Amino acid sequence: MKKGKLLTIATGLAAIATLAGCNETSYKEGVAITFTNADGTRTEYSAKDLFEDYQDSVSTASTDFSKVKEILIRKYYEGRSGDIEELKKKASTDVEAIKNQAQSNANNNGTTYAAELETLLQGEDVKNVEELYQKKLYAAELEKFEKDYKAGDNLKYIRDGKRDDGSDFFPADANFGKGSAGYIETRMPYNVSHILLEASGANESDATSTPLSETEAKTFGDVILMMAGSDTEDSHYGHTSVGEKRLSFGTLAKTYSKDTGSGESYGNLGVMDIDTSFVQGFQYGVYAYDTLFNQQNASSSLAANLKFSSEATYRNAKGEEKPLSDATSASGVFGEIGQIPFGAAVALANDEVQKNFPSQTFKVNDGNTAYMPRNVIWNKYFNSHRIAVITPNRIAYNDVVESGFNTSVAETIGASYVEASGAYKMSAELASWKGTVDAGYAALPGFQYDTKGILPNVKDASGTATNVLTNEKGQIILAVRGDSGTKGIHFIVVDRSPLSEYGTRIEANKIVSNDEAYYTANKGTADITNLSEYFTFENPSTSTSYPTYVKGGAEENKTTLISQGLVADKTVYQKNIDKFKSTVSGFNSDIMETYEVQKLVADTGAEFNTANASVKKVVDNIYNYSQQKRRKASEDARKSLDDSWTKYAEFLVREDESRALRVKGDQKLITEAAAILYNTEDAKNKVNAWGNGGACYEKR
Repeated sequence: MKKGKLLTIATGLAAIATLAGCNETSYKEGVAITFTNADGTRTEYSAKDLFEDYQDSVSTASTDFSKVKEILIRKYYEGRSGDIEELKKKASTDVEAIKNQAQSNANNNGTTYAAELETLLQGEDVKNVEELYQKKLYAAELEKFEKDYKAGDNLKYIRDGKRDDGSDFFPADANFGKGSAGYIETRMPYNVSHILLEASGANESDATSTPLSETEAKTFGDVILMMAGSDTEDSHYGHTSVGEKRLSFGTLAKTYSKDTGSGESYGNLGVMDIDTSFVQGFQYGVYAYDTLFNQQNASSSLAANLKFSSEATYRNAKGEEKPLSDATSASGVFGEIGQIPFGAAVALANDEVQKNFPSQTFKVNDGNTAYMPRNVIWNKYFNSHRIAVITPNRIAYNDVVESGFNTSVAETIGASYVEASGAYKMSAELASWKGTVDAGYAALPGFQYDTKGILPNVKDASGTATNVLTNEKGQIILAVRGDSGTKGIHFIVVDRSPLSEYGTRIEANKIVSNDEAYYTANKGTADITNLSEYFTFENPSTSTSYPTYVKGGAEENKTTLISQGLVADKTVYQKNIDKFKSTVSGFNSDIMETYEVQKLVADTGAEFNTANASVKKVVDNIYNYSQQKRRKASEDARKSLDDSWTKYAEFLVREDESRALRVKGDQKLITEAAAILYNTEDAKNKVNAWGNGGACYEKR
């Protein structure tokens, strides 16, 4: 067999013999590999021919697997005349560039062209120009194959895990190992939007006594009121009424969010998936909401892809290692979603509460700002990394605000929280956390969507089930404390969950999940999408394939990750598309080569003669490599998810412990009684609740 015949397909194959611990004399005559073209033509290469001719050639690969991949890619392009000619031109250009560099180096160094070329060839790890050309040709072939593998329709197949005909794009294989369900089902992308409000004094490790500035407190209160559609003008009196025009969540994000990057996109953060490096409380808080609390998604077959496994453990408050599943019990750290009474926001919005009121000639607890009402309310109701929803409930302090800070009213209410001697009443404080439903708050636009079927366990202190705050689209607004890098509170809406295959709709003021039957019947006339449509790569300004529906006889674009229902130009849309394409193309990067080789074997009709012991050893190596790599990738992904859940759970355990109330009232978290009684004579005279040992006395 002539050397030139095989150069285009088998450079480097001989090195497999070296890796297998063999040499040319150990191979028997016979076929090593057979290729079958689309027209059925079979081409056979013997082990002797391949290894004998290329025993001394230099391989650019470092493993059996990559060497076989090289052979397959070379064969793949052998019959593609248009592609191979372009690739050869590129390889020749690359070689000429190195030759020119050798001549330039010779001129500059006063040496010979031959000497400089030899140096450059050594740097490329090749012996001569022919080997250099083959190396550059394969590099060009490899680059093109890997680029094409993720281009065009293939990127859709990577996203969905399926081809248009329904066949698996990453099929399982007895030789290469387990398959993959694709990006969406494996990485579970969420499209989320948020508003970040700042608490500049917040400390990641302090969930009991961090301060808010006057401006920050006012902003927190006002933005939450505006989310609900309340007029903020009368907040001084603690009342709420419907505003003239309710601002959208996106408009509030653009105006108030301290995350100015997403703010410019109306709060849209794009895709958050398992691999995204988001604030843990934010990311796993959303996961906890969707997989543990959201009853609409509880039965989703994909929920297990986000939840911790049965093997996951955590350490409880006693330091005991327990199954993480225990944390979902009623008494567990994931037993209940957090609740923020709307009345707490009403209090922060008040013009007096957020100031250092009243104008006193005395200092409460020697001027310790932690006891100022705005900070007491902030720390009690907001300063937690537990994912929470906002309820239409009032808190005890609202009565004081609405009375105009009448001291006799404050003393009457305070009596429910402290004994006459000023001693702490733990039972009263415990009962106050959720607040009680307020008819005025519940009548606001933000509480009109019926969410009780989604979060049936959200109830006030009396056990009454309540709606929770949603945006103008009926999407539930979540809240969670940021970390040290994003100080403050994230207000989050899930624009699309991977657990909601066909999205949701509003029906009789109730948020309803669409099923396949509803989607099929209405997809042409309603703004509803399946996951593949929602996570589209199409540009609504330029593409004829962008998802649309007919409304009032006219064709309208559907809401997707790319558009978010906002009016933008094609450049903005394309930026969103490119960002998402980059995310999807990076999927399975650690094991993508195994699927590439699996495809190459199928596309070239390659058959390995495993009757030859030496060939079988090499083939076994590449199959074992692929199987082990895929198995390890799957195990590593599961362990990483479990570890993150454990870390989040144990963080909440520590935080809950730091915020826990104690019988004697000596906890770190200051009782609401301190806000209620802040402007009383007892505070001025430092007696009773404010005296040594009292419920509001500064703990030192």
